[in-house]
Amino acid sequence: MIQNVENARHMVARKIMAPISVGVLGLLSLCTNVAGQCDPGEMFLDVNPTYDVGIGPWSVAIGDFDNDSVPDLVIANNATNNLSVLMGNGDGTFADQVTYDVGGGPHSIATLDFDGDGILDLVTANRFTFNVSVLIGNGDGTFASQVAYNVGRSPWSVASDDLDGDGVPDLAVANAQDHSVSVLIGNGNGTFDSQVTYEANSPIYVAIRDLDGDNILDLVVPNFDNNDVSVLIGNGDGTFAPQVSYGVGSTPLSVAIADLDGDGVLDLVVANLVSEDISVLIGIGDGTFAIDVTYIVSDVVRAAISDLNGDGIPDLVVAHNSIEGYVSVMIGNGDGTFAAGVTHGVGSFPISVAIGDLDGDAVPDLAVVNGSSDNMSVLLNQCDFNYCPSDLDGSGSVDTGDLLALFAQWGTPGSADFDGDGTVNTVDLLILFANWGPCE
Repeated sequence: MIQNVENARHMVARKIMAPISVGVLGLLSLCTNVAGQCDPGEMFLDVNPTYDVGIGPWSVAIGDFDNDSVPDLVIANNATNNLSVLMGNGDGTFADQVTYDVGGGPHSIATLDFDGDGILDLVTANRFTFNVSVLIGNGDGTFASQVAYNVGRSPWSVASDDLDGDGVPDLAVANAQDHSVSVLIGNGNGTFDSQVTYEANSPIYVAIRDLDGDNILDLVVPNFDNNDVSVLIGNGDGTFAPQVSYGVGSTPLSVAIADLDGDGVLDLVVANLVSEDISVLIGIGDGTFAIDVTYIVSDVVRAAISDLNGDGIPDLVVAHNSIEGYVSVMIGNGDGTFAAGVTHGVGSFPISVAIGDLDGDAVPDLAVVNGSSDNMSVLLNQCDFNYCPSDLDGSGSVDTGDLLALFAQWGTPGSADFDGDGTVNTVDLLILFANWGPCE
C-alpha cells in the first residue's frame, strides 16, 4: 500500500512540477503549520543587491526556466522593447541579464507552459503595438523568438490560466484605451486563437482566480479612469458574464487576490495611485464583494500578497512609486485588516514586485523592479519560520499519512487548503510534495 502511494506521489509530482509557474512559486510560502514569526522591521536587510536590467523596467515575474528547481527572473523593459532574463544561482543571487526582443512598450509579463512540454514559456502585453508577444521556452533558460497576437488598444496587463477547463493555458489581456478585456484561447501547442473581447470600464490590470467557488476561473480588472474594479464571472467554456463593478479609490492600478480573513473565500486588495490608498474588498463567496476598509498608502502602484512572517496569515507588500524608492510590508491580522506598513529601501520609482523563495530556504523573498534606476532589487527574507509545512497529522514529518489526509479533503475547504483558495486541489498537493520529508 505504502509503495503504491509513493509511486503515485512520484508520478503525479513529475506531471505537476514540470509546468511550475510564477503563481505556484509564490504559493510555496503558504502553509497551515506555522510557528515562527519575526519583526517586519528586521525582515529584510538595510542594503540589498541590485541587478541591471533594460531601460524603463515595468514588470517582473518568477519562474524556473531551465528546470533546475531554482527560481529565475524575467523583467519586461518598457523603453527598450525587450525582456531581461536573469538565471538564478539558488542562493538568492542571479546571473547577468540576457535580453529578448518583444513588441513595443511591454508593460506586463506572465509565464506558464503554453505548449505542454513541461517547460515554462513567456507572454508580454505590449502597450504601444497593441499586441502580446509569446516566447516559447527551450528548457535551458533560453527562449525562441516572439510570436505576436493582436489584442485591443493599449494593452497594459496580461495573465494566463486555463479559462475553459481543457487543461491548456489561455490568455486574458486588459486593454486600457478601448475599454475591453481580450481573451485568447490556447490551442495546447503554444499558439492561441484570435481574441474575443469583453467590455470593461478602463482596465489597466487583469488577475485570474476562482472567485465564487465553482471551480471555474473568473477575471478581475481595476479600471483606472472609472475608479472601480470589475469582476467578470467565468462560464467555464472560456466565455465570461458581463462585468459587475465595485467602487474603490482614485486611479486604481493593480489588484491582488487572497483569502485575507481565513473564511475560505477570496478577497481583493486594490492599489489606488491618485487617492494614495489601498482598498480591501472582502469576498462574500458568490463572486460578489463588500468594501471593508481603506488604508492610506502614499505613491502606491502595486500590492502583492504572501505570508511573509510565518504566522500562516497573508501579508501585503506595497511598492511606492517615488524617487526615494521603498516598499512597505503590512502584516496581516487574520481578519482582513493589516498593521501599519514598515518600509524597506529599494531603487528609484519601484513599479512592480514579485514574491517567491529565491534562495531555497522555504521563506518568501522579494524581487522589485525599479522603473527609474533601471534595475531590480532582491530582498532576501531574514525570518526563520521554524515550521513544518503540510504536516497535517502532526507526526513530525510530511509523509504518506499527510498525503492520504489531503486526498480525504479533496474538493473541500479543509485544513489542507494551504493556498487559501477555498478548495483542496492540485496546488495544495504540489505544496505538500514540495515540503515532503522530516520536519527540521
